[in-house]
Amino acid sequence: MLQQRTMPEEKLVKVFVNGSLFSFLLCTPINMKELAVGWLFTQGCIRSMDDINSLSVCDSMDDINVWLASEPTSPPSKYRFITSSGCSGGQVDSLQYFKEIEKLRSSLRVSGKDLVGIMSRMFDKLASITDNSGLHFASLARSDNFSEILMGYDIGRHNAVDKVIGAGLLEDIDFGSTILTTSGRISSDMVLKAAAAGVPVIVTQKSITTLAVDIASSAGIAVVGRLNKPDAAVMGQADRIAD
Repeated sequence: MLQQRTMPEEKLVKVFVNGSLFSFLLCTPINMKELAVGWLFTQGCIRSMDDINSLSVCDSMDDINVWLASEPTSPPSKYRFITSSGCSGGQVDSLQYFKEIEKLRSSLRVSGKDLVGIMSRMFDKLASITDNSGLHFASLARSDNFSEILMGYDIGRHNAVDKVIGAGLLEDIDFGSTILTTSGRISSDMVLKAAAAGVPVIVTQKSITTLAVDIASSAGIAVVGRLNKPDAAVMGQADRIAD
């Protein structure tokens, strides 16, 4: 019989913006402030922390209340939602796919050896978290100090990415000098999130989807799949990865 401690926690959370219900999120209820900030940012609802007047999470972790400096755009209609290829049914506003993607100005280049080290440190941190079965992980490493990484974990790959991007916004880091790692495959919605933040390199030990590569190429992002395996692939802006 499945033990309670091996079951990943999942919760339906309501997001209120300026006092009105804005959206629902299915997530692992931890680092909720980071999740809210990252999600609002990658959905295009905010451009920086300056757009947020206040943010609070209720004790039961059921509600997130965000007050913005100005009224947000209306929540997307159901016809504008795209169900992403991420686990737990993440949704992306379809307008994210049709807007013009600006080429990143970052000059970051990193070696394959460094990427292996960053991925290893992410999994070392994973090992320190108890009851991590069924969860996805993401990390954000700074190129000036690869040993210090921000971590996010959740039942959804997309949520984990939102959490580390939210953490980066809260710490006011320079995304142009960071590397994003994920425990799952790299799909198009995850590349869109990285492009919104300005992250130039994304790495996984899993696979990369074709649309993810197309978007990465347009945005100037290097995507590395199946790291540490014989069929490892460097795609998108491949010259960001040094031998």
